[in-house]
Amino acid sequence: MVIGIECFESSDGHLVVSAMITGEDGAILAQGPSFGIDMLNEKSIAGNRETAILATNAQIQVAVDSEVDWVSAQRQIIREALAQGRLPMERAERQGSPGTG
Repeated sequence: MVIGIECFESSDGHLVVSAMITGEDGAILAQGPSFGIDMLNEKSIAGNRETAILATNAQIQVAVDSEVDWVSAQRQIIREALAQGRLPMERAERQGSPGTG
């Protein structure tokens, strides 16, 4: 299972913050909200550079915090995926498969 929070620059120039949970097979188990944040450019920092940077950093922090909260709210999905992922390993250990324990 992979639990990911990612930030990337989209083709339209926004910083995108998103979250996703995928199973062992790569299938999407849950997908969180996606946030688009305007990237800083010369025009946006022309007035007061420091204020623009602080405002953008605050937007990024809110987006990341929201994604972390979303992941925390997915506990049941995570537990179920982990339980399903453990079952084959537990059976293999009981059967004495090579390479276990």
